[in-house]
Amino acid sequence: MLNTTDESEFISVDNGKPRRPLQKVVLIAGAAGLGKTTLAGVVARHCGYRVVEMNASDDRNVLAFERKIEGAIRAVRTLDADSRPNCLVVDEIDGAPVESIRYLCKTLALTGRKAIRRPIICICNNLYVQTLRELRSVALVLQMPHTEQYRLERRLQQIADSEHVRIEAGAIAEIVSICALDMRSSINALQFIAIEKGCDVIGLNAVRTYGDRETRMGEKSLFDMWAYVFEMRRHIDNRGRLLDVPLRVRRVTALCQRFSTEFEKFHLGLFANYLSSGSECHRISSISAAARSFCDYDILSKLVLQSQNYELMKYTFVFIVQLHLLLASQERINLVFPTADQTCSQQRRQSVETLLSVRSGAAEKVIPERALVLDLLPMLVIIVQPPLKPMNMQLYSDRELNMLRAVVAVMRSYSLTFAATFHDGVTSFTFCPPVDALVLFPLEDCERRRANFLSNSVRQMIAHQIELNKLRSDVVQSEKENGRRIEQESVSGKGATGNRSVTAAYELSQYNSSNRGRGIVYRYNQGFSNAIRRNIRMKNLIF
Repeated sequence: MLNTTDESEFISVDNGKPRRPLQKVVLIAGAAGLGKTTLAGVVARHCGYRVVEMNASDDRNVLAFERKIEGAIRAVRTLDADSRPNCLVVDEIDGAPVESIRYLCKTLALTGRKAIRRPIICICNNLYVQTLRELRSVALVLQMPHTEQYRLERRLQQIADSEHVRIEAGAIAEIVSICALDMRSSINALQFIAIEKGCDVIGLNAVRTYGDRETRMGEKSLFDMWAYVFEMRRHIDNRGRLLDVPLRVRRVTALCQRFSTEFEKFHLGLFANYLSSGSECHRISSISAAARSFCDYDILSKLVLQSQNYELMKYTFVFIVQLHLLLASQERINLVFPTADQTCSQQRRQSVETLLSVRSGAAEKVIPERALVLDLLPMLVIIVQPPLKPMNMQLYSDRELNMLRAVVAVMRSYSLTFAATFHDGVTSFTFCPPVDALVLFPLEDCERRRANFLSNSVRQMIAHQIELNKLRSDVVQSEKENGRRIEQESVSGKGATGNRSVTAAYELSQYNSSNRGRGIVYRYNQGFSNAIRRNIRMKNLIF
């Protein structure tokens, strides 16, 4: 992978003991199927690390990503005999959100006692994705080239010999050529052809037959699969004639089986595009039947998940064939990728987290969740945004000042504030936590939203008043605690103070009796006087 033997030529190390590389993360880039994840795992095990793998594209939630990162690089294994340090392997890092990448870079930049001392290996297919710009600047980037053809042929021959598969040398070269030097696809193709041919010798003709079928049907993307369902032109033979219905049914079924591992995403794409499939050329009865087929699919999927009877999954392809027979069009369809489901899932997760934070910070924690969402929060968002003018607080009238104090008190009781956010070069103050996202929707009246929307200057002033209110509360709380401590000390020392008072009174009476008739005597009393000084508390200095 690296064409040099001197470490100093490509790795910079620090001056500590032991000397560690300055780049704490390795970014391996290359095409899919080259064995990047396998290579990372093998190298980590050879170096004495325990491999911890995670897929960054599976965790779209930043909090879940942070927990996995911290658990892998900070945790110490104590419950088993494996005491090796962890090496984190993050696969598909180019599919992670920007916030997760920023958190990873921030963790790598820590110094001192908080600095990480565990290696991290990130793997991506596209090195120049916009989200990886910050990570590329701090990582050791290694681009993995394609495997040389003779090496891949030799490896496939070793696999065939170990699995007792008889294959001709020319057939191996043909498999490598069909799979375009893709190691994973080559191994899968060898396995598929071996299972299909049984114990016979795999020859060149069998491999070419497989290649023709793959070229005609295989390695299709999701968009190609959706096009096979909705477009008739994908079912034209070499003579330009449309295939018969039985052939089209078998073809669509075979293609659907190839995407059985991500069938849910495939079905979401069908639902997102079925109304765009030249529907104006069909009767309303066809569209209605297609909609009912989606309902039937949902019922069957629910039954499979409830009963755990996965034998029923083979009947889900019937609905795909039904959609093809009902809605297939001669026109070219403008297909779109389904994003509504992922967007709704992400928004729901954010809404649940916001609701939990509001309930945990509220003064009354026994409010039912339904009442909080439907009754309290919609009115609360309106109450805390009164019609205040964006001007100096000293110019407010008594009515406006009372209104401002009420807003601060209400927001303090629910642990709400306005936080500064930077978006598109503009700084704006938004709710923190964002409770307005739970109750304000784009379908509402725009005039109502505008009438209950404060300017940034007013929101900044309210946030400042909330912070001052917090400081005053902390000062009052600390004074109460100090008062209770002083009172306890005074109670414990009350007996000693009484004895001292009796002794002082006796000494004063003896002094007066001995000095009676001598006139006025001046005596210097060391101490302090409150004649000029007065006590000023910190809360009076905070405006």
